[in-house]
Amino acid sequence: MKKNNVIKIFLILYLIYKAFTATSLINNAVSEGIARCINIVIPSLFFMMVVSDILIKSSLLCKISSLFNKISKFIFGMNGEIFLVYIMSMFMGYPIGARLLTDYYENNKISKIQAEIYLCVCYGAGPAFIFGILSASFYKDAAANIVIISTVSANIILAVIMRIIYSSELKNNELRSKRIFNINISDFSESVSKVSRSLLSLCSMIIIFSVFSALIKSERIYKNFINNEFIGGIISSILDISAIAQLNIYSYTFLPIISGLISFGGICVIMQIYTIVGQKFSIKKFVITRIIAGILSNVIATILCRIIITDKTAVSVSAGVNYEISNNTTFSSIMLVFMMFITFVGYSNSSKNNRKI
Repeated sequence: MKKNNVIKIFLILYLIYKAFTATSLINNAVSEGIARCINIVIPSLFFMMVVSDILIKSSLLCKISSLFNKISKFIFGMNGEIFLVYIMSMFMGYPIGARLLTDYYENNKISKIQAEIYLCVCYGAGPAFIFGILSASFYKDAAANIVIISTVSANIILAVIMRIIYSSELKNNELRSKRIFNINISDFSESVSKVSRSLLSLCSMIIIFSVFSALIKSERIYKNFINNEFIGGIISSILDISAIAQLNIYSYTFLPIISGLISFGGICVIMQIYTIVGQKFSIKKFVITRIIAGILSNVIATILCRIIITDKTAVSVSAGVNYEISNNTTFSSIMLVFMMFITFVGYSNSSKNNRKI
């Protein structure tokens, strides 16, 4: 039997064992994952993802892309439309860049190598997500601004470097579309349904990684060698970036680490990107680039902290989970989830009926 198969069988048996012996731990982890989805992920991504999908369907990006063609080609090696995707990806949330680039690749608008290159930099948490997970930190808005500036700056620097390294591969990237601008109710409904499926998949992944993180922390080897609340939070954030919301960020020295993690995005997001991309093109360049982006963001954030934050004294507060869930926010988010489900089911049934007709 192959070594990989032995490891897989061991992991499956371990998870089955934990499912029966650590029910309370798993229940708490699932609850924490759901809370992060309801209070951070869905509110910050849902509207942005719907808007991005509508922009593509309506051909609006194609119509205004010519305004950016010359400068975007010169600096980033991107035509105007891909440049707009690049901007949207950094400010609208992690999965959006992968979703849009996959659509362009499937429609033969960009090549495989171009999709792999653009994927490396068409990536970002977005301000709504960043402000959401850092809202309970000691520095609040200052922390969020530092993270946003450092992550975007790292992406810009890497985009320029990629343009230099892969200049020959990025030469033939003209996009021509004869479609006229058009948006209708059908497109809107389809976009909402499509985004609902994507977010439900993303939230499911977040919940699973929340459980994995809790299981890792419950092991004796973890307690003996790590057993530190902040380091534990970092490990959880590497697995699932939304876990940063649980960190007690009480010193400015933590912000470069947070920035690096957000620029990397976490294994959960990478798995989601892989799910979106599938076997269409490789994500090896993407993973390597995001690790470099994390390091670069860390360095930029360190410099920004020294410039922006004048109070450099760590505040003595106890470590631990420090974000509170607003009842109003929770209720609104639950209603949004319910509406997503109803829309998804309704649109699916409508599509089936249309196919029958």
